[in-house]
Amino acid sequence: MSSNWQYLYKLNASGERRETNLLYTPYVNKQKNLLKMHFCIDPDYRSNQPPKLRQDLIDWFFEREARFLTELQHLEQTPEIYEIDHKTRTIIIEWNYESLSHIVNDKHRDLDTEMPNWREELTNCINNFIDANFLKTTLYPHCFFISRNNKIKTIDYYAVVPFSERFVSFDKIKTIIGEQGSGRFTESTNDEGNVDFKKFFEITANQYLQDWWNDDIFAIILKELYFNDKLE
Repeated sequence: MSSNWQYLYKLNASGERRETNLLYTPYVNKQKNLLKMHFCIDPDYRSNQPPKLRQDLIDWFFEREARFLTELQHLEQTPEIYEIDHKTRTIIIEWNYESLSHIVNDKHRDLDTEMPNWREELTNCINNFIDANFLKTTLYPHCFFISRNNKIKTIDYYAVVPFSERFVSFDKIKTIIGEQGSGRFTESTNDEGNVDFKKFFEITANQYLQDWWNDDIFAIILKELYFNDKLE
């Protein structure tokens, strides 16, 4: 890690600093306006690396990240891409200082005060993905940030799923499924052994996120999607 790049962490619900994910090591530059994602096995960054996680699966997720970041550049919630390096499996994108986890999980800060329209911004984000025929399944506070023009943008496009590709083999991804999320994956897996990510999205939005946000915004968004016939 060069002196120009420093690890990026999230704050968990208890306000403690934690690694953000299992698939890539995130770095921010000194100006905190760039995020570099290095898709690799990195025990120096994360202490909870699944023992059976293989580099070939990480490479598969890197290709998804690169693909969907590129395909969805037209969405206002997608960060600008500065570099994709398939040889080193690194991606550099737009960033702005911190994720929403640093606001939501800091008892001295208040998201309603710092961004009063954040619920509207998240609603617009999910609706824009749905209108483009994609599902965004990574919906934790650390998967969003406030851009320099005061708009919410989102990261972790490896977990974006096109409607046309919503079924993914459970065996393909099982080594990254933690105990906390295993129930959602099991409930979303059909008799053919494929995870239905539309069902996974619905379970996540309706049952799983309230404790992360201290708010039921995603359950409300889900109801609105059904009311407006955007999900069937």
